[in-house]
Amino acid sequence: MKQIIDLMPLATLEDLRGFCQDYARKDKKFNKELTAFLNERFIDDEDSAADFIARLEDAFSEEKNIGDRWHSYYVTDWSEIYSVSTDVLKDARRKIALLEKMGRKDGVAKATAEYLHLPKVRKVEIQKAIERRDFQQAITLIKGGQELAEKENRGIVEWKELELDVYRRTLNWPMQAQLCRELFVLERGSMDYYRELRKLTDSKEWKPFLAKLLSDTKMHVGYSSSIEADIYVEEQDWEHLFALLMDGNHHTPDMFDSYANHLKSTHSAELLAEYVTILKDYAARNMGAKHYSRIRQSMEAMLKLENGKAAAHQLADHFREAYRRRPSFMDEISKF
Repeated sequence: MKQIIDLMPLATLEDLRGFCQDYARKDKKFNKELTAFLNERFIDDEDSAADFIARLEDAFSEEKNIGDRWHSYYVTDWSEIYSVSTDVLKDARRKIALLEKMGRKDGVAKATAEYLHLPKVRKVEIQKAIERRDFQQAITLIKGGQELAEKENRGIVEWKELELDVYRRTLNWPMQAQLCRELFVLERGSMDYYRELRKLTDSKEWKPFLAKLLSDTKMHVGYSSSIEADIYVEEQDWEHLFALLMDGNHHTPDMFDSYANHLKSTHSAELLAEYVTILKDYAARNMGAKHYSRIRQSMEAMLKLENGKAAAHQLADHFREAYRRRPSFMDEISKF
């Protein structure tokens, strides 16, 4: 024993780890005793939660200097915070996984309750509840996740999506419709939820329901596309689509190029007049090859409307007169 005590300081940590691993593979008794020791030391440690909290507190005190030779600016080092938070989460899942592997149900329940505030742990428990068809427990866990997310000012969309999945599985159509509506509003419009709601809503109630849904939603508008416009196209609601194009963020060359073609049999004359006004204004405010190409694209879109060819040629004549000293512009509109 004295010889071991004398030699131990000479061994590195890797030496000892390697020896323990190799010996544990060969000797079942040692394997069992080492496993028990490690489990007791690292799995049943009641101070583990406090240790994790301390590690996170240390991480949130980390700062990074992004200054230059004259000034110093200290900001929160979010990469360090993310790294430490990820490590803590991994430790939480590893603890639960090891306890499950050992069949220690009481320990699993205790550890799960301890780490249930972590979204990843909670989602695993939700999935387990769904797999054993305990849908009420799944909903309870999901609602708890929503509450935590709201308290911490985090997004709740993912929790609403999980809740919706449960209602789909259980054929709870009223709650399915309610969640689809909530998610449509939260995501500022969604074609998927719009289509799902249309299937879940009585056809006699659909039109007023959709009108109320759209009025309650701050709809997302992209550069050249709009979910609200896409819905009107799918509904073949040409009057509302035309009104949308004539108003606000939709009254742009890109939006006209995307949606005017749907209105060629009902509103060609009005749209061509607006095209001319919009493109004249655009040309007056913008110069350069990129903008001239943009104008040409809209003039090509005009051709799809009734009498569009004549309107595009008249507009090209105006441009040739007003901007004849812009050769690259003249090249772009030479086909008209």
